[in-house]
Amino acid sequence: MEITSPEALGFSAQRLSRLTPRMQAYVDAGTCAGISTLVARRGEVVHFG
Repeated sequence: MEITSPEALGFSAQRLSRLTPRMQAYVDAGTCAGISTLVARRGEVVHFG
């Protein structure tokens, strides 16, 4: 899967980097067994975790 630069599609890479640790906190707390995240715009993926 090709990941497009977040800035090229109007996203902030710095803000997207917050997703992984926040989702991991749910897993660590036992709220979820696991989480996959994908953020895309206009068919271009800017984050996959």
